[in-house]
Amino acid sequence: MASIPVKAGEQVSIWRRNMGTPQMSMLDLIRFAAVNRLCVELDYRKETGVRKTYLIEPYSLRVTADNHLILYGVKLPAAETRQFQIDRILSATVTENAFIPRYSVDFIPDSSV
Repeated sequence: MASIPVKAGEQVSIWRRNMGTPQMSMLDLIRFAAVNRLCVELDYRKETGVRKTYLIEPYSLRVTADNHLILYGVKLPAAETRQFQIDRILSATVTENAFIPRYSVDFIPDSSV
């Protein structure tokens, strides 16, 4: 299965949880959802300052050339591939909505899983 295409200057970041951390961070929750193929509801602040809620299928974390951490996912129900800057995500909630991957889930070290 193919990954979401990597843009020029981006680097795929397979994020692994620090097992010494007692609480799950927002990135832990997103990774958990991705690995378990569950949709995530994001409370997101756009560049314009407008706050919006998105339901997404999470696929990968990437670092841009200008050092921004970006979450790539598919926005539902439109099925559009979108990117979300991590520092603009106000909260993330794992839903019970399962998804069948359209792309490889890059949170899993071996994407054949």
